[in-house]
Amino acid sequence: MKWLKIPLLLLLIVVSFAGARNTFADEQLQRVLIMFETTIDQQLIEQNNGSIIEELPAINSVSALLPKNSIEVLQANKAIKYIEEDKPVSLQSYWSDWGTEKIAAQNAWTHHLTGQGVKVAVIDTGIAPHPDLNIKKGVSFVNYTKSAADDHGHGTHVAGIIAAGQQTQGLKGIAPDVELYAIKVLDKNGNGYHSDVIQGIQWAIEHEIDIINLSIGGFESSTFLEEALNEAYEEHNILIVAAAGNNGQLRAKGNTVDYPAKYASVIAVAATDNQDRHPIFSSHGVEVELAAPGVSIQSTHLDGGYVALDGTSMAAPHVTAMLALLKQAQPSKTNKELRKMIQGYTVDLGLPGKDSLFGYGRISFPEQIQLEAPRPSPPKNLKVEKKLENEKVLLTLTWEHEEATTFFIYRNQQKIAEVTDQFFYTDEKITSGPITYEITAINEAGSESAKTVMFVESDYAATANLYSDVNVSDWYISALHQLQSKKLIGGYPDGTFKPNHPVTRAELIVMIGRSLNIAGTKRATIYSDVNEQFFASGFIQTGQEIGLISGYPDGTFHPNHPVTREEAAVFLTRAFHLTQATTQSFPDLDPNHYTFSAILRTVGEGIATGYPDGTYHPKEAVTRAELATFLARALKYK
Repeated sequence: MKWLKIPLLLLLIVVSFAGARNTFADEQLQRVLIMFETTIDQQLIEQNNGSIIEELPAINSVSALLPKNSIEVLQANKAIKYIEEDKPVSLQSYWSDWGTEKIAAQNAWTHHLTGQGVKVAVIDTGIAPHPDLNIKKGVSFVNYTKSAADDHGHGTHVAGIIAAGQQTQGLKGIAPDVELYAIKVLDKNGNGYHSDVIQGIQWAIEHEIDIINLSIGGFESSTFLEEALNEAYEEHNILIVAAAGNNGQLRAKGNTVDYPAKYASVIAVAATDNQDRHPIFSSHGVEVELAAPGVSIQSTHLDGGYVALDGTSMAAPHVTAMLALLKQAQPSKTNKELRKMIQGYTVDLGLPGKDSLFGYGRISFPEQIQLEAPRPSPPKNLKVEKKLENEKVLLTLTWEHEEATTFFIYRNQQKIAEVTDQFFYTDEKITSGPITYEITAINEAGSESAKTVMFVESDYAATANLYSDVNVSDWYISALHQLQSKKLIGGYPDGTFKPNHPVTRAELIVMIGRSLNIAGTKRATIYSDVNEQFFASGFIQTGQEIGLISGYPDGTFHPNHPVTREEAAVFLTRAFHLTQATTQSFPDLDPNHYTFSAILRTVGEGIATGYPDGTYHPKEAVTRAELATFLARALKYK
């Protein structure tokens, strides 16, 4: 499917050249740029005590000197389309566009936030060489060039808004010290394919990008593109920002937000002008999450120049850059936590609260930004010594650290001890088996380091090596290893385990059936949608016969439907005869729902858990990693 052409509105193109700062003999005069609706009207300017410096006929514009009181008069004149300050540029300093000033980026700069250490990918037409830009790395997925250099201009303009500022003069972007990556998926005409964009997203995942900017869009949805974006967002902690679209003039057709901005994993950004108004071109819809400057935005362009462009394509990188600064300020926060944070750093526009024009509002940095305390370095040279004493195996962990004196000890992802003023810990291991130990350092500010991992008598690495998308440090690795060693679970033909994919009803009954050693040979079933050749037919029919499962009133089983967390609790409770209910309460559970008792029992027996905020999320699909963990814990009741 061909990707739709980017609908840019090039209403104002103003080339800015580096030069000496202008001074005026009369301080009451101001140098401005004036764009006329039709043709340049020299007489109108002279009638208002102004004088033309230079004509820009290609865009019906002039640069002129005007008394300040005449500027307001001309702004109200119907013959005038725009008036803005003709901003000076100095060889000795940077200059910033109005959008950068509007979102109060200087508040972040005063805290020395410049995006350092944050990796940002611009998936676009590429990025052209420019004195103001430092491109860390680039890649091309268009068919006619291997170069990531921009031959259109759009991607370079987007990149400048985010990261310009690599020399002592010229434009200063919002986050000038980010690591900037150019991913070229659109050609010189601004066209490309979904497959190219998907390749770009996969490349970003492989290179551990923190934030992706997608100032591209179209009316066409794609299941493949949505899956790629979901993987980046849900499984790889990547923030994704996209232009909402430039289809506002189609308001009569209802929601006009483009794809990919429409997807739930993506932050959709609308545009505002310098008066915080909603420009007519900016798309609107319930998916609009944030708004940012997008009218007459000056930024870098081809051949080392600068132009001013309109569009939500220009608004999106303002949000991307702000997220980069917030990521630097709070490096341990997840993409979802940062997404929630930026929603609060807004100026509410339009209707109170979130609306379809501005989302939560136009972004703006607060004067005070909370900075995360620097994390200490992790412990190093972790070693283990084993000693058999009274038929018990004693494990003594030792490590080194130059600064911290307090350390947390984790066993199989559970914190088991806190030690102070010592660099060792002795643990009893009653039975043999795989164990993962993790040690972290705590500094005086209470900040915890990254974990140093030690695997003891563990076959986890062998299990992880079976799957390309599983690591030995993954939180579910112990459960996966246990089930894998018992041949109760397996992966997919492509060598993946897909830990975050939802579990289907058929997959669940197969895993439980194997755990209970029930007959699983393929055979005919009583369900109209499960034929004899279906991979789970034997387990489904046996499960029905022993009362483990039941179908739907219409005689179907829906084998490919995802299983929710509450449904998984029912299956596990029946299979392992769970009885001990927890006294813990969950605000999102309905006591009258048929799954309520089963949920309390799975929690009470230590099989399932809620979330840190005290909720259970009963309607969420249970993932393969979650079910593996639940099932491994349930095996003790077999």
